[in-house]
Amino acid sequence: LEEYYANDSATDYEAGIVEAGDTDHDKVLFNLGTSYQLTPNDQIFANFSQGFTTADIQRALRDVRAGFVVNSDNVQPITTNNYEFGWQGKHGDTAARLSGFYNESDKVVRFTDSYTVEVVDTDERVYGVEGSLTHDLNDKWQVGGTVAYTRGQYDKDGDWLELDAVRLTPLKGTAFAQYSFDGGSNVRLQALAIGGSDTAYKDQQKDPDSSALPVTGYMTLDVSGQVKMPVGRMDYGVYNVLNKDYLTVYHQTTYGDTNRLPASGTTYGLSYTIDY
Repeated sequence: LEEYYANDSATDYEAGIVEAGDTDHDKVLFNLGTSYQLTPNDQIFANFSQGFTTADIQRALRDVRAGFVVNSDNVQPITTNNYEFGWQGKHGDTAARLSGFYNESDKVVRFTDSYTVEVVDTDERVYGVEGSLTHDLNDKWQVGGTVAYTRGQYDKDGDWLELDAVRLTPLKGTAFAQYSFDGGSNVRLQALAIGGSDTAYKDQQKDPDSSALPVTGYMTLDVSGQVKMPVGRMDYGVYNVLNKDYLTVYHQTTYGDTNRLPASGTTYGLSYTIDY
């Protein structure tokens, strides 16, 4: 393969072998967490932790040119400070959890228009809230759901620009209703909703190196469950029950029009498991 075509234009590409390389990084990390039982049914918690990682090396090597050498200079480590706090509790037939988080680092992983991955030496912050709720209506029926909202920005010449959906999950919510049969079998109806947004796309017009794209929201419905067998269990599922025509967030935001592959329509799953 000598040329790679994208968006109706050709980008010169020299296929070749990337020689094995070495990286050498080290870092002392700290982690500290605590929790407090407010009441027999309520608990609050807080946690500070540090992470140390590198960009996805396998992904980064996918598009590099022949002659590229892996070393400690081009595979830079990323240190992240993570702060989390929240509450969880159970009152009667209702259990819930609510937490907030804030992460900061001094580097940004960027997927560029030229189909490469860069580690940019600039500040980044990510923050959000997550919540979950379940309620037992009776000994047969249970309902519940989750919600997660995340935002983040990176520093570009003194301006904080929004991170796009390549880095952050858009607003996400789930809701379910489950019926449990006598003997351990159950069936569940679950909805998944992803929120759309063009905030990062508009904001990153200030960044000439940006590849941000708008995201269109969607919702899907799945039915799943399991049947208790004399030996083992049978799991089944009908996914995307309404045969929704949509693009996943990944296929909306990565590589432009060359990656516009629709998600699967209605699919069926069946498995049989024996634990021993």
